[in-house]
Amino acid sequence: MRGDESTDERWQIIAPLLPVSAGGRPQVDDRPVINGMLFKANTEVAWRDLPARCGPRKPRLSPLPVPAA
Repeated sequence: MRGDESTDERWQIIAPLLPVSAGGRPQVDDRPVINGMLFKANTEVAWRDLPARCGPRKPRLSPLPVPAA
C-alpha cells in the first residue's frame, strides 16, 4: 500500500459518507477516486497527470455533488 492510498480502516469510515448514485450514469468505484485526491494533495501534480490507478480521468475531473442544505 502506498502512502497516498486509503487503508481499509479509513475506507470503512469514509465510504458511508459518500453519496449513492441516484440513477442515470453508472457510478464509478469511489475508492480509486478518493485515492487520486489523496495522491494529488500529497504530490501537487496536475489532475491530468494522476496515475491510472487513481481511477478513470473523467470522474476525477467532475465536480463533486454539493449536498442539499
